[in-house]
Formats: sequence, structure tokens, C-alpha cells
Amino acid sequence: MSRKPSDDPSEFFEIGDRPSDMSEMEMGRAEFQGRGKWAIFSLIFILILAHVEAWGEDWKLCTQSNDGTAYYYDVTRVTQVREGVLRFWGKAIPSAEAVKRFAKIDPKFKELNNIISFIEVSCTERKRKPLWIIFYDKNGVAIENVELALDESDWEVVLPGSVQEAILDALCVGENK
Repeated sequence: MSRKPSDDPSEFFEIGDRPSDMSEMEMGRAEFQGRGKWAIFSLIFILILAHVEAWGEDWKLCTQSNDGTAYYYDVTRVTQVREGVLRFWGKAIPSAEAVKRFAKIDPKFKELNNIISFIEVSCTERKRKPLWIIFYDKNGVAIENVELALDESDWEVVLPGSVQEAILDALCVGENK
């Protein structure tokens, strides 16, 4: 049976539950204890929900480029598409030098903070295929969102000694290489 909360402490009890000798002060204390338990439970629940997003991502540093741009991948969102082929979410935190290069291409990138990419890699063929790239500013707002409609022939060879090779090596541990 659902009930609406009331300001009347006697409403805290079902009919017949309130002892006839219970004072108004005891009623108030009983109501507070009941609501206090609910408030504590609610607070714990809210704290757990607030941390769910943090639990959902686990960015692991993979490598850094010569200009200082840091490259990460989310260890919680690496999935196997088929044997030897993985999809993952990557993140790049560009250096100040890299941001300047982006801003020269287009001024909208002068506030660039990070780049999130959805990428497919072939561990066996040592190739990669970017599927989605999102550029974010310092306020977490998407500057540009690029969905790449690539087909099966649009794989890029991963060059030895490159940032992409370091990422591929980190992801393909235990996969067929």
C-alpha cells in the first residue's frame, strides 16, 4: 500500500499501530527515526549513483607522442568483434603544441581539451580503422563530431614505432598477433 508523506505524526502509523499511551514527543521521535533511516538509505543510494559514471570508464595511459600528447584507452570498453579484431574507445589529451596546430587548421579548435575516438583494430593484420571521432572543448562540449562511414577496405596500416603501434600492442596482448 503506497502512502503520501504527511506533516501529521499520527499519519506515520497505520490505524491501530499507535499505542494509546504514546505521547506526542514519542510520536515525533518515532517519526524522525523512521524518516532518518530513509534519509540515510537515500543518501547512500545517491552516492552510489554518483560514482557509477566514474566506475564506467577506466582510462589507461598507453603512450605519449613526441609533442607531449597523451593517448589512453578505456579498459572497460574494449570488445572483440571477431577473432583478432577489437573495438575500443580511445582518448587523446593534446599538448599545447598540438592544440595550436589544430587551431591553425580551424579556429574552433583553440579551446580543444580532448579527443575521443571509437576505433577498430586488427591484431593479426596490424591495421586500424577509426569509426568515430569527437573533439571536446575545455567545458566538455563537443566541438566537432565526425562519424566515419568506412567499409571493410578502409583499413590503415599501423606503422612501426608509431603512437598507433603502441596502442595496438597494448590492446592486443593475448590476441593473435
